[in-house]
Amino acid sequence: MGIKENSLASHFEANYGEQQKLIDFLKTSYSIDEILSIGRMLGFDKDDYYSRNMTKKQLAGEFIDVVAQRSCYDQLFFILNSREFFRERLLQTFIELGPVKPLTSGDILDLTKKGYNEQKVNTDLDYQGWIERCKQKMVLVLGKDNTIDAFERLEYISVKLEELGYEPIIIKKQAEIDALYNEEKMLMYASLSRFIIIEKSEAAGQIDEARICATNRFVCAWLQKENTGDTWMQGDYEHSFTNVKVFKYSEDELSTAVSHAAIWAEKYLVQKEDELNALYPWRNKGGIK
Repeated sequence: MGIKENSLASHFEANYGEQQKLIDFLKTSYSIDEILSIGRMLGFDKDDYYSRNMTKKQLAGEFIDVVAQRSCYDQLFFILNSREFFRERLLQTFIELGPVKPLTSGDILDLTKKGYNEQKVNTDLDYQGWIERCKQKMVLVLGKDNTIDAFERLEYISVKLEELGYEPIIIKKQAEIDALYNEEKMLMYASLSRFIIIEKSEAAGQIDEARICATNRFVCAWLQKENTGDTWMQGDYEHSFTNVKVFKYSEDELSTAVSHAAIWAEKYLVQKEDELNALYPWRNKGGIK
Protein backbone atom coordinates (compact mmCIF):
# COMPACT_ATOMS: atom_id res chain seq x y z
CA MET A 1 0.00 0.00 0.00
CA GLY A 2 1.08 3.58 -0.47
CA ILE A 3 0.68 4.24 3.27
CA LYS A 4 3.54 2.28 4.77
CA GLU A 5 4.54 3.15 8.28
CA ASN A 6 1.05 3.79 9.67
CA SER A 7 -1.42 0.95 9.65
CA LEU A 8 -4.57 1.10 7.60
CA ALA A 9 -6.46 1.08 10.89
CA SER A 10 -5.29 4.62 11.66
CA HIS A 11 -6.20 5.70 8.12
CA PHE A 12 -9.79 4.48 8.37
CA GLU A 13 -10.43 5.16 12.03
CA ALA A 14 -9.42 8.80 11.61
CA ASN A 15 -11.83 9.34 8.73
CA TYR A 16 -15.50 8.42 8.98
CA GLY A 17 -15.94 9.16 5.27
CA GLU A 18 -13.34 6.54 4.40
CA GLN A 19 -15.17 3.97 6.50
CA GLN A 20 -18.40 4.75 4.67
CA LYS A 21 -16.59 4.48 1.35
CA LEU A 22 -15.36 1.02 2.35
CA ILE A 23 -18.86 -0.03 3.39
CA ASP A 24 -20.25 1.14 0.04
CA PHE A 25 -17.44 -0.67 -1.79
CA LEU A 26 -18.26 -3.97 -0.08
CA LYS A 27 -22.00 -3.53 -0.67
CA THR A 28 -21.52 -2.77 -4.36
CA SER A 29 -18.74 -5.22 -5.15
CA TYR A 30 -19.65 -8.44 -3.36
CA SER A 31 -22.58 -10.73 -2.75
CA ILE A 32 -23.67 -11.61 0.77
CA ASP A 33 -22.02 -15.02 0.41
CA GLU A 34 -18.77 -13.39 -0.70
CA ILE A 35 -18.76 -11.04 2.30
CA LEU A 36 -19.34 -14.03 4.57
CA SER A 37 -16.46 -15.82 2.84
CA ILE A 38 -14.16 -12.85 3.47
CA GLY A 39 -15.26 -12.92 7.10
CA ARG A 40 -14.30 -16.59 7.38
CA MET A 41 -10.87 -15.81 5.95
CA LEU A 42 -10.45 -13.15 8.63
CA GLY A 43 -11.44 -15.64 11.31
CA PHE A 44 -14.71 -13.88 12.18
CA ASP A 45 -17.66 -15.66 13.73
CA LYS A 46 -20.58 -15.06 11.37
CA ASP A 47 -22.91 -14.41 14.29
CA ASP A 48 -20.86 -11.35 15.23
CA TYR A 49 -21.99 -9.40 12.19
CA TYR A 50 -24.68 -11.30 10.28
CA SER A 51 -28.31 -12.11 10.87
CA ARG A 52 -31.08 -13.27 8.58
CA ASN A 53 -33.14 -10.72 6.68
CA MET A 54 -30.57 -7.92 7.01
CA THR A 55 -29.86 -5.95 3.84
CA LYS A 56 -26.48 -6.13 2.17
CA LYS A 57 -25.80 -2.53 3.24
CA GLN A 58 -26.53 -3.46 6.85
CA LEU A 59 -24.29 -6.50 6.53
CA ALA A 60 -21.44 -4.42 5.10
CA GLY A 61 -21.80 -1.90 7.93
CA GLU A 62 -21.81 -4.53 10.66
CA PHE A 63 -18.90 -6.29 8.99
CA ILE A 64 -16.77 -3.13 8.94
CA ASP A 65 -17.66 -2.51 12.59
CA VAL A 66 -16.06 -5.86 13.45
CA VAL A 67 -13.07 -5.07 11.23
CA ALA A 68 -12.63 -1.78 13.12
CA GLN A 69 -13.03 -3.40 16.54
CA ARG A 70 -10.32 -5.94 15.74
CA SER A 71 -8.09 -3.57 13.73
CA CYS A 72 -8.19 -5.95 10.77
CA TYR A 73 -8.08 -3.37 7.97
CA ASP A 74 -4.65 -4.55 6.81
CA GLN A 75 -5.76 -8.18 6.59
CA LEU A 76 -8.99 -7.16 4.87
CA PHE A 77 -7.12 -5.31 2.14
CA PHE A 78 -4.77 -8.26 1.65
CA ILE A 79 -7.84 -10.32 0.84
CA LEU A 80 -9.40 -7.62 -1.36
CA ASN A 81 -6.14 -7.53 -3.34
CA SER A 82 -6.18 -11.29 -3.91
CA ARG A 83 -7.12 -12.82 -7.25
CA GLU A 84 -10.38 -14.23 -5.92
CA PHE A 85 -11.72 -11.02 -4.43
CA PHE A 86 -10.05 -8.28 -6.46
CA ARG A 87 -12.42 -5.87 -8.19
CA GLU A 88 -11.33 -3.20 -10.67
CA ARG A 89 -13.19 -0.56 -8.65
CA LEU A 90 -10.68 -1.03 -5.83
CA LEU A 91 -8.00 0.75 -7.87
CA GLN A 92 -9.95 3.99 -8.16
CA THR A 93 -11.97 3.85 -4.95
CA PHE A 94 -8.86 3.62 -2.77
CA ILE A 95 -6.23 5.03 -5.11
CA GLU A 96 -4.44 6.75 -2.22
CA LEU A 97 -3.69 3.34 -0.68
CA GLY A 98 -1.94 2.11 -3.80
CA PRO A 99 -3.78 -1.17 -4.45
CA VAL A 100 -2.28 -3.31 -7.21
CA LYS A 101 -4.20 -5.48 -9.63
CA PRO A 102 -3.15 -9.12 -9.17
CA LEU A 103 -1.65 -10.89 -12.15
CA THR A 104 -3.83 -13.07 -14.34
CA SER A 105 -2.49 -16.15 -16.11
CA GLY A 106 -2.55 -14.09 -19.31
CA ASP A 107 -0.44 -11.36 -17.70
CA ILE A 108 2.13 -13.93 -16.59
CA LEU A 109 2.22 -15.48 -20.06
CA ASP A 110 2.81 -12.10 -21.69
CA LEU A 111 5.60 -11.20 -19.26
CA THR A 112 7.41 -14.51 -19.60
CA LYS A 113 7.20 -14.40 -23.40
CA LYS A 114 8.80 -10.97 -23.38
CA GLY A 115 11.54 -12.35 -21.18
CA TYR A 116 12.09 -15.31 -23.48
CA ASN A 117 12.27 -13.09 -26.55
CA GLU A 118 15.06 -11.15 -24.84
CA GLN A 119 16.93 -14.27 -23.76
CA LYS A 120 16.42 -16.69 -26.66
CA VAL A 121 19.65 -15.57 -28.35
CA ASN A 122 21.44 -17.01 -25.31
CA THR A 123 19.67 -20.36 -25.16
CA ASP A 124 19.03 -23.37 -27.39
CA LEU A 125 15.80 -24.15 -25.53
CA ASP A 126 12.37 -23.49 -26.94
CA TYR A 127 9.94 -21.38 -24.89
CA GLN A 128 8.47 -24.30 -22.93
CA GLY A 129 11.88 -25.79 -22.20
CA TRP A 130 13.20 -22.41 -21.09
CA ILE A 131 10.24 -21.95 -18.72
CA GLU A 132 10.77 -25.40 -17.21
CA ARG A 133 14.46 -24.73 -16.61
CA CYS A 134 13.71 -21.37 -14.98
CA LYS A 135 11.10 -22.92 -12.69
CA GLN A 136 13.60 -25.57 -11.62
CA LYS A 137 16.65 -23.39 -11.03
CA MET A 138 15.96 -19.65 -10.92
CA VAL A 139 15.63 -17.82 -7.60
CA LEU A 140 14.83 -14.11 -7.56
CA VAL A 141 16.73 -12.18 -4.87
CA LEU A 142 15.16 -8.88 -3.81
CA GLY A 143 16.07 -6.30 -1.19
CA LYS A 144 17.67 -2.94 -0.66
CA ASP A 145 20.33 -2.46 -3.33
CA ASN A 146 21.18 1.25 -3.35
CA THR A 147 24.13 1.13 -0.94
CA ILE A 148 27.35 -0.85 -1.16
CA ASP A 149 26.68 -2.80 2.03
CA ALA A 150 23.10 -3.64 1.05
CA PHE A 151 24.06 -4.75 -2.45
CA GLU A 152 26.92 -6.87 -1.12
CA ARG A 153 24.42 -8.59 1.16
CA LEU A 154 22.29 -9.52 -1.85
CA GLU A 155 25.37 -10.80 -3.65
CA TYR A 156 26.31 -12.88 -0.60
CA ILE A 157 22.82 -14.41 -0.59
CA SER A 158 23.23 -15.16 -4.31
CA VAL A 159 26.56 -16.91 -3.76
CA LYS A 160 25.00 -19.12 -1.10
CA LEU A 161 22.13 -19.96 -3.44
CA GLU A 162 24.60 -20.89 -6.18
CA GLU A 163 26.31 -23.22 -3.72
CA LEU A 164 22.93 -24.89 -3.22
CA GLY A 165 22.57 -25.43 -6.96
CA TYR A 166 20.26 -22.53 -7.86
CA GLU A 167 20.62 -19.76 -10.42
CA PRO A 168 20.00 -16.53 -8.48
CA ILE A 169 18.84 -13.33 -10.15
CA ILE A 170 19.41 -9.84 -8.74
CA ILE A 171 17.19 -7.37 -10.59
CA LYS A 172 19.75 -4.57 -10.58
CA LYS A 173 22.26 -6.75 -12.44
CA GLN A 174 19.83 -7.67 -15.21
CA ALA A 175 19.66 -5.78 -18.48
CA GLU A 176 16.66 -3.54 -18.99
CA ILE A 177 13.89 -4.81 -21.25
CA ASP A 178 12.55 -1.91 -23.28
CA ALA A 179 8.98 -3.19 -23.35
CA LEU A 180 8.72 -3.54 -19.56
CA TYR A 181 8.27 -1.07 -16.71
CA ASN A 182 10.40 -1.67 -13.60
CA GLU A 183 7.52 -3.38 -11.81
CA GLU A 184 6.81 -5.57 -14.84
CA LYS A 185 10.47 -6.53 -15.00
CA MET A 186 10.36 -7.65 -11.37
CA LEU A 187 7.11 -9.53 -11.96
CA MET A 188 8.56 -11.27 -15.00
CA TYR A 189 11.45 -12.68 -12.99
CA ALA A 190 9.15 -13.45 -10.06
CA SER A 191 6.84 -15.41 -12.38
CA LEU A 192 9.75 -17.41 -13.76
CA SER A 193 11.43 -18.15 -10.44
CA ARG A 194 11.15 -21.33 -8.44
CA PHE A 195 10.90 -19.15 -5.37
CA ILE A 196 11.86 -15.66 -4.20
CA ILE A 197 14.13 -14.53 -1.39
CA ILE A 198 13.57 -11.01 -0.07
CA GLU A 199 16.05 -9.40 2.32
CA LYS A 200 13.87 -7.19 4.54
CA SER A 201 16.20 -5.77 7.16
CA GLU A 202 16.02 -2.18 5.88
CA ALA A 203 13.27 -0.11 4.30
CA ALA A 204 13.53 0.20 0.52
CA GLY A 205 11.68 -0.75 -2.65
CA GLN A 206 11.33 -4.37 -1.55
CA ILE A 207 8.44 -3.31 0.70
CA ASP A 208 6.24 -2.90 -2.37
CA GLU A 209 7.82 -5.92 -4.05
CA ALA A 210 7.08 -8.07 -1.00
CA ARG A 211 3.42 -7.05 -1.05
CA ILE A 212 3.09 -7.67 -4.78
CA CYS A 213 4.77 -11.08 -4.57
CA ALA A 214 2.72 -12.16 -1.56
CA THR A 215 -0.64 -11.19 -3.04
CA ASN A 216 0.26 -12.91 -6.32
CA ARG A 217 0.98 -16.12 -4.38
CA PHE A 218 4.64 -16.43 -5.32
CA VAL A 219 6.64 -18.52 -2.84
CA CYS A 220 8.56 -15.97 -0.77
CA ALA A 221 11.18 -16.47 1.93
CA TRP A 222 11.90 -13.28 3.84
CA LEU A 223 15.29 -12.81 5.49
CA GLN A 224 15.41 -10.34 8.34
CA LYS A 225 18.34 -9.50 10.57
CA GLU A 226 17.46 -9.67 14.25
CA ASN A 227 16.17 -6.42 15.77
CA THR A 228 15.67 -4.83 12.35
CA GLY A 229 12.90 -4.64 9.77
CA ASP A 230 11.59 -2.55 6.92
CA THR A 231 7.95 -1.97 7.93
CA TRP A 232 5.45 -3.04 10.59
CA MET A 233 2.76 -2.94 7.91
CA GLN A 234 3.82 -6.39 6.71
CA GLY A 235 4.43 -7.90 10.12
CA ASP A 236 1.49 -10.27 9.84
CA TYR A 237 2.06 -11.42 6.24
CA GLU A 238 3.57 -14.66 7.47
CA HIS A 239 0.26 -15.40 9.19
CA SER A 240 -1.95 -14.10 6.39
CA PHE A 241 -0.19 -15.86 3.49
CA THR A 242 0.93 -19.49 3.56
CA ASN A 243 3.35 -18.70 0.71
CA VAL A 244 5.39 -16.35 2.94
CA LYS A 245 7.86 -17.39 5.63
CA VAL A 246 10.18 -15.16 7.69
CA PHE A 247 13.68 -16.26 8.64
CA LYS A 248 15.46 -14.19 11.30
CA TYR A 249 19.24 -14.23 11.38
CA SER A 250 22.12 -12.80 13.40
CA GLU A 251 25.14 -11.11 11.82
CA ASP A 252 27.06 -14.35 11.32
CA GLU A 253 24.11 -16.62 10.46
CA LEU A 254 22.93 -15.29 7.11
CA SER A 255 24.29 -18.33 5.29
CA THR A 256 22.29 -20.64 7.55
CA ALA A 257 19.16 -18.54 7.05
CA VAL A 258 19.51 -18.84 3.26
CA SER A 259 19.80 -22.63 3.55
CA HIS A 260 16.77 -22.84 5.84
CA ALA A 261 14.80 -20.60 3.47
CA ALA A 262 15.60 -22.84 0.51
CA ILE A 263 14.66 -25.99 2.44
CA TRP A 264 11.34 -24.45 3.47
CA ALA A 265 10.60 -23.28 -0.09
CA GLU A 266 11.27 -26.73 -1.54
CA LYS A 267 9.06 -28.41 1.06
CA TYR A 268 6.32 -25.87 0.40
CA LEU A 269 6.49 -26.48 -3.35
CA VAL A 270 6.30 -30.26 -2.91
CA GLN A 271 3.32 -29.91 -0.59
CA LYS A 272 1.63 -27.49 -2.98
CA GLU A 273 2.13 -29.87 -5.90
CA ASP A 274 0.70 -32.79 -3.92
CA GLU A 275 -2.32 -30.75 -2.85
CA LEU A 276 -3.01 -29.50 -6.38
CA ASN A 277 -2.68 -33.00 -7.82
CA ALA A 278 -5.17 -34.25 -5.25
CA LEU A 279 -7.54 -31.36 -5.92
CA TYR A 280 -7.50 -31.53 -9.73
CA PRO A 281 -7.97 -35.09 -11.05
CA TRP A 282 -6.84 -34.20 -14.58
CA ARG A 283 -3.36 -33.39 -13.25
CA ASN A 284 -2.80 -37.04 -12.36
CA LYS A 285 -1.16 -39.21 -14.99
CA GLY A 286 -4.04 -41.63 -14.92
CA GLY A 287 -6.56 -38.93 -15.75
CA ILE A 288 -10.07 -38.81 -14.36
CA LYS A 289 -11.17 -42.19 -13.09
